[in-house]
Amino acid sequence: MITLFARQDNTVRQRRPDPVSHPFSATIKIAALVLGKNRCPAKSRRKTRPPNPDRGFPGRPPGAGLRQEKSSFVRFAHWLRVLLAVSALAAAGFVPVAVMAQQVGQSSGLPIPRFVSIRNAPTNVRVGPGTNYAIAYTFLRPGMPVEITAEFDTWRRIRDVEGDEGWVHQNLVVGDRMALVAPWQQEGAFALRASASPESGVRAWLSPKMLVSVRGCDGVACEVRLNHTGETGRTTTYQGYLAQEVLWGVYEGEIID
Repeated sequence: MITLFARQDNTVRQRRPDPVSHPFSATIKIAALVLGKNRCPAKSRRKTRPPNPDRGFPGRPPGAGLRQEKSSFVRFAHWLRVLLAVSALAAAGFVPVAVMAQQVGQSSGLPIPRFVSIRNAPTNVRVGPGTNYAIAYTFLRPGMPVEITAEFDTWRRIRDVEGDEGWVHQNLVVGDRMALVAPWQQEGAFALRASASPESGVRAWLSPKMLVSVRGCDGVACEVRLNHTGETGRTTTYQGYLAQEVLWGVYEGEIID
């Protein structure tokens, strides 16, 4: 078996003041040939001062302050209660119009939540919707997928793969769909197939946390593309299909033309 390793120390996100390196490894395996492995910290966070309760968002009355984000457990409990309530209403033959309609952003008119990607690097993510708010962390790698969870004027609140949230200007994100391969796993290999059929031939094996460009999805599988640079500096493009369920950056069952 021939094994070639190409290491790239590409910083994706910074934390301040104490940089913390998060494994961000990715391996492409072509048959018995391992082409490369990348390892880089995920992000770097800046130390921020506590929000001032007497300082509201732009356009809001003083005292509005920064909204305290709920923990993941609290959000889960909230949506669980909503789901149970909707299920009870549906069982009774009544579904509220507000539940049937998809939520859209007040500024853009686009669905909320939705996935986008970071346009350029570096990109500062702030604790509030404005440049007068402190920087929470900085993306140092373009193309990272993020989820827009709220809008305020020209600012978008985003959530990254680690669950951290913050605000960026709308010009700092783009609608190009990117995704991470199974970022919740540390080990494993996922088949990049020649077609959407699970019986089609394998073109490559991708390891967790590999960044790919999403070309389209049918609700079950997604066509993706990725570039790999070997030790010689030559860049090769690979394209194929991955199971949609292993991608962070697309929703379950989502159709992308």
